[in-house]
Amino acid sequence: MGFLDKLRGKKDQVVEEIKEHTAEETRNEQAPSEKRYTSEGKPVYK
Repeated sequence: MGFLDKLRGKKDQVVEEIKEHTAEETRNEQAPSEKRYTSEGKPVYK
């Protein structure tokens, strides 16, 4: 059973990392963004 416990622990760790990364992206999207425009005056999207 030790092997399966290790796999479960690894899965939990990966899930937590994904949640943290997603939370960081959400915070970054909420921050005021600097708008960029091309030489033609059209907005540049990331």
